[in-house]
Amino acid sequence: MSPLASLSPISLTDLVAESALLTRVDRKYLLTTAQVDAALVDVPAGTRVLEIEGLRRFDYASTYFDTEDRQSYRSTATARRRRWKVRTRSYLDTGTCWLEVKTRGPRGTTVKARQPHPVGMPAALTADAAGFVERTLRDQGVPLPRDGWDAAPALDTAYRRTTLALADAPEPRSTRRCAGPRRTAPSWRPRASPSSRPRAGPPRPRWTARSGPPATGRCG
Repeated sequence: MSPLASLSPISLTDLVAESALLTRVDRKYLLTTAQVDAALVDVPAGTRVLEIEGLRRFDYASTYFDTEDRQSYRSTATARRRRWKVRTRSYLDTGTCWLEVKTRGPRGTTVKARQPHPVGMPAALTADAAGFVERTLRDQGVPLPRDGWDAAPALDTAYRRTTLALADAPEPRSTRRCAGPRRTAPSWRPRASPSSRPRAGPPRPRWTARSGPPATGRCG
């Protein structure tokens, strides 16, 4: 039996109320699923697991956007103070999608701003969405070109996630993300020309892999 089965549930409403964590410190670890299962045996008493309609593992898909010269990737790889990430995140089990902008705050914190995004359009940014991204980046002090922020889809990821709410912890949320050989591997996509960059319209063809949990994978 999975160690998760012994944990009490927490609803999404209660989880957000207790620990929305739009400003937080992120720590990520690369583990096998066996190592994660072993660690779950020793979680603190009172730890709860996010449960929605009987499910405790949820399918996610993200599309990351970047500029022609890969500013987002390069600034993150070189640990720049004003680094940023822009993505759409699709919650496949609940049929919702959000546009998210992540920047760096003081003392190494991650600051996330988000707004609802049209379902079925993860690789397209409407004028309203592009405006939200630009305003958020400017408010966080990210330098932008004079003619504004402009980017296109650059990376797709898909994974399965479990979220834990730790009892009486300063940062009481922990997530377990797993992506294995039964998932579509992330891949860089060729840049679109300026005239064909998606800002609205129908979505591009997407993968449909939704098989059972992988035997091994990446968790963090």
